[in-house]
Amino acid sequence: MIAPEVAEGKDPDAVAGEVDRVDWLMEKEDDGAHLFTTANREVYVEVQVPGGRDNSAVLIDLAASITQAIPEGIGN
Repeated sequence: MIAPEVAEGKDPDAVAGEVDRVDWLMEKEDDGAHLFTTANREVYVEVQVPGGRDNSAVLIDLAASITQAIPEGIGN
């Protein structure tokens, strides 16, 4: 994981959101890309979307797989 403070909710610049029952934290990178990290799951998933792309479509496409494969909760 590139930035564990994001997934742990300790990055004040990360923007929280939810897409199809998956909680995400979003960061905008210097090159215009967006980095999304799942939150409140036993395993974190990071997705980088290049600038100029439709972020919501990517997150919607991943939501069903994430909810089926990764239980909610915080891993130890």
